[in-house]
Amino acid sequence: MRHGAEMSADLTIDLALLDEMTHSLSALRRDLAHGVDASRASSGLGVARARRALEAFGDDWALARGRMLESVEAVGSMAESTRDAFTAVEDDLRAQLGEGAAR
Repeated sequence: MRHGAEMSADLTIDLALLDEMTHSLSALRRDLAHGVDASRASSGLGVARARRALEAFGDDWALARGRMLESVEAVGSMAESTRDAFTAVEDDLRAQLGEGAAR
């Protein structure tokens, strides 16, 4: 299937966009997976109250980052599956049309 090629008058699949989304989500997943440890970031803070506040924020952020990471992985997997499924359908259709023309 050509990128952005029309499969019918009602359905257009942009495989280039799906590829771009897959790569962007992979990069986002990598960034989320390698977050900063709040205890290391707060080690330079001399005020205990500020250090505890930053560590509490870091703990909350770690939980939120984990949930976001799961969501990004799920959406990335869906984008890859969608791209692969449409590519397989297009390849199968192309093969069937080629067989019909050879008869």
